[in-house]
Amino acid sequence: MLPGSSQDTKQLTVGIALLPSKAKKHLKGSLLARAANAGINIKVVDPDQPLEEQGPFDVVLHKVNRNKAWRRAFINFSQQHPEVRVLDAFDAIKTLQCRETMLQPFDEGPIIIQDPAAASPSSARPSIVCCAPIQIALREGCTDEMAVAAVEAAGMHVPLVAKPLWADGREGSHGLAIVHDEQAIRRLVSPSSPGHVMSPFGPPLMLQQYIDHGGCLFKVYVMGPIVVMARRPSLQIPVAEGDLTDGGLDQSLQSVARVSAFHSGTPSPSTAWGDPPHWLVEGLAQELRRRLHLHLFNFDLIRPRRHPVHGAQHRDGDYLVIDINYFPGYEKLPGYESMMVDFLRTLAADSGQAWDGGFGCASRLKHAVSQTPVRTPESPKMAVPV
Repeated sequence: MLPGSSQDTKQLTVGIALLPSKAKKHLKGSLLARAANAGINIKVVDPDQPLEEQGPFDVVLHKVNRNKAWRRAFINFSQQHPEVRVLDAFDAIKTLQCRETMLQPFDEGPIIIQDPAAASPSSARPSIVCCAPIQIALREGCTDEMAVAAVEAAGMHVPLVAKPLWADGREGSHGLAIVHDEQAIRRLVSPSSPGHVMSPFGPPLMLQQYIDHGGCLFKVYVMGPIVVMARRPSLQIPVAEGDLTDGGLDQSLQSVARVSAFHSGTPSPSTAWGDPPHWLVEGLAQELRRRLHLHLFNFDLIRPRRHPVHGAQHRDGDYLVIDINYFPGYEKLPGYESMMVDFLRTLAADSGQAWDGGFGCASRLKHAVSQTPVRTPESPKMAVPV
């Protein structure tokens, strides 16, 4: 259990604070019951009520976006109760709420994961390079000439993916558009240009280099040391008509459904390529966790069709991370209740130390990669990392 508690006499009490819409989907009776059977008491926290009146807690998990009053109250509570573990820190979460900083972990350089099972010398061990696509922010006040110049200066080229700059749950934050030519770039910042369909959104926004990846992405869910991967259909060009949203039929600037809603009937190429090796997914997840200083997130991983990767921060990328989200919809995964309970068990077992601050050393990461295969919905017989 956590410091100050007795494994024999006291349950782990976990408060979870979510917006009502997310709480309804995530904090189901099945999760609460499974946790209770494991000796974990989950309390549903109401962000509109004082935390002091809803405790006591050993741990508090939270995702209450854009609520300044909650943030102030929560920080005050944390300062008054340093014995309560808070996951995660607001400053760390903030990194993922803006797409300009979301891929900041790759500012340190590409993440290179080596196969821990390879017997050859370390200099010759098989390795996979992971990086991020080039992207630029277009802020309010940006003119069409400035936008075109920024794209050219960054070495980007059409097609491009346009996304809202903010990813904090506000209305429209999941919008997506495909930019096919220079006129479409201009229309993003001048949406009222005569003779054109209205732009799906305007500045502030993010332009990301589109990388052809065959319409298949790998969504990797992370809960501390636990990693689960799911294969999903993804954006591909030309965009399937069923994936276009209303008003998205203009051929130079196409508004499309959010990636998680794609239902294109095009067969996934992943059966030919195969899934990424589990040691890559596990190693990448844990390195991102270390760089982000977060426990609860997921990321979208793609495999480019062509090498070298044109439009990537590092030209020799084998895989690219294109998006990272905090406290995602774990409830979409089969058996998510077991995953959450396993994660909460790690919090009880580590006495509040093993996953704080340093997030594990390199030798520990290699051990985790070589000993704990990634769980996938398609491979239910694989070992569970705990």
